[in-house]
Amino acid sequence: MNSVTHTIIQISDSHLVDAASDLLRGVCPYEHLRQVLAVAATYDSAALLLTGDLAEAGAPTAYEQLQELLSAWQIPIYYIAGNHDDSAILAASLTKQNHYGIKFSFSLGQWQIISADSVKLNATFGEGAINSETYAWLRTEITRHQQQHILIALHHYPFMPYPELESDPEISWLNQIALDDGAQFRHFLSQFPQVKLCIFGHGHREMYYTENGITFYGCPSTLNQVTTATESDMNPVLLRQGFRWLKLLANGTYETGIRRI
Repeated sequence: MNSVTHTIIQISDSHLVDAASDLLRGVCPYEHLRQVLAVAATYDSAALLLTGDLAEAGAPTAYEQLQELLSAWQIPIYYIAGNHDDSAILAASLTKQNHYGIKFSFSLGQWQIISADSVKLNATFGEGAINSETYAWLRTEITRHQQQHILIALHHYPFMPYPELESDPEISWLNQIALDDGAQFRHFLSQFPQVKLCIFGHGHREMYYTENGITFYGCPSTLNQVTTATESDMNPVLLRQGFRWLKLLANGTYETGIRRI
């Protein structure tokens, strides 16, 4: 049966600050996120995934704002920490019954959605890493659900996005903040044929990469986007905040796209 079974909404990199009215990088993180959530709420979704950098500096008041904005959502909400988050404060803020994180594995029909912690302690540039504990967690969860199609969610992108643009300062810095062991991580996932796709945030732009039958998808930020001047001149819509939607089908295929606000 190929009919759509479940829709997931992915929201990322809201970078909420101390007060709801405060600005960051010239915009209001709270208002931008509110606008994105208002549109996302119109989708008939089964779960909401927040893939990190939810707060700019891990302030408790930032997570309070997030809980306020999500208070009307009745579907399960799953949280992943990013390099800007304070994992302990974020976890402590998840007091509502339908809020889960920052480590999770849950089923939606024939799919299993599994988180991977990619935050690297004392990172130099904001780069990520997968430690041995996370690899063990992933192996256990993937092996436990051999009959399920697997979606992996993390914060950092597990590949170097622009190796051919190392001389372009507008975009090459994104290579510095990727997952350190991206090739190792991708090889690890390729050992499990039921792993179909992987989603992430961190880059503040739509990204796409495929290898060994697994597709990796990035997500826009709800705050601001990373583009080159040429990209934004040719397609100004890339400067708008947005989110990713995914429709997971029972046979292991899926549909996905970006909605800009």
